[in-house]
Amino acid sequence: MIPISRRTFLQLLGLGSGGLMVGAVGCDTNTVEPLGAGPSFAFLTPQGEFYFQNGSLGPVPTVARDAWRLTIAGGTAGDKVYSFADLMRLAEDHKVEYLKTMQCVFDIPREILISNGLWTGIPLSVLLAEAGVPAAAKRLHFTAYDVVEGTGYDSHATNLPVGRVTSPDPAMLPILLAYKLNGEDLGPQHGFPVRLVVPEQFGFKSIKWIKRVEFSTSDEPWGFYETFADDRATIQIYSNIQQPRGGASVAGPDVAVRGFALGGPVAAAAVAVSVDGGAFNPVPLLGRDAILQRLREDGVNIDGLEQTERNLPYPYPNVWALWETTLTGLAKGDHTIRVRATDAAGAIQPVQNDRPDFDNGDNSIRSVSFTVT
Repeated sequence: MIPISRRTFLQLLGLGSGGLMVGAVGCDTNTVEPLGAGPSFAFLTPQGEFYFQNGSLGPVPTVARDAWRLTIAGGTAGDKVYSFADLMRLAEDHKVEYLKTMQCVFDIPREILISNGLWTGIPLSVLLAEAGVPAAAKRLHFTAYDVVEGTGYDSHATNLPVGRVTSPDPAMLPILLAYKLNGEDLGPQHGFPVRLVVPEQFGFKSIKWIKRVEFSTSDEPWGFYETFADDRATIQIYSNIQQPRGGASVAGPDVAVRGFALGGPVAAAAVAVSVDGGAFNPVPLLGRDAILQRLREDGVNIDGLEQTERNLPYPYPNVWALWETTLTGLAKGDHTIRVRATDAAGAIQPVQNDRPDFDNGDNSIRSVSFTVT
């Protein structure tokens, strides 16, 4: 892996060496509207509201669909080059659709860098099988059409173990070469015409504007963010409060509270809320039937989803679960609520993280303060 000093990395992100300011990283926050009078916020985030992270820190590349090419390099059958038309021919027999919540590793308490989408694409494993997987290959190196300056990398870059693509745990969803988000072509900011989608990992592993995949015999972590972020990049159990917003004035004495919980490979299972430093009390997650009905209303073919084809229990791994409750009898004045999630294996969201900023995200317990009028 090309070494980049922590100081250089922070300067490239526009952060200096003192701390994290997400707005300078190229992330557009997603506030998951509507949050006010409506009954709840959307389960699927409209593409126009999807958060945006430019991993290369440079301009969004413009890649025409007809000009796009993907090279699979170093396979036993020699280098293979695919056009978008080639991908569409493969899609006739191999198209996959699934739900996946994309979360930025830089998500921190004061920002919300997370969105939920329906991704359509072709398993990367299909192309690797055609290219031929070398017996000595340990990692896949990914590069893209964007440009990175001053780092030693030509573009945003990342890696994955070969086995995660070619011989995954049967419980894991496939890694996709995705060309649609919520049934629409990917927008330029979200990787048009084709991006990678890795279900269980933070967004920096789901490289956008993908250009090249190369087999490597090295088993060392490799990539731009991997200089500081944990190469495993696995999403941890996490939850947040979406209503009320911090600093809001709301009518009482009964106050609606809504939010989401997200697990990675292990799904979220339960949520609890604490009011003004009191005990955490469980609140209900919206059930599978309610979520599937929302998807039908959005025009999603439920039967075509990988989650439903596999008959996975709900909540799904790698997909946020929505929760809501009403706090009754709140007195006028200032209040603080906290939310804590637990995953299906019993892991509980921590009070605080002891990991460094650029390690594996921040899934510490979130709080919101507001005023009842």
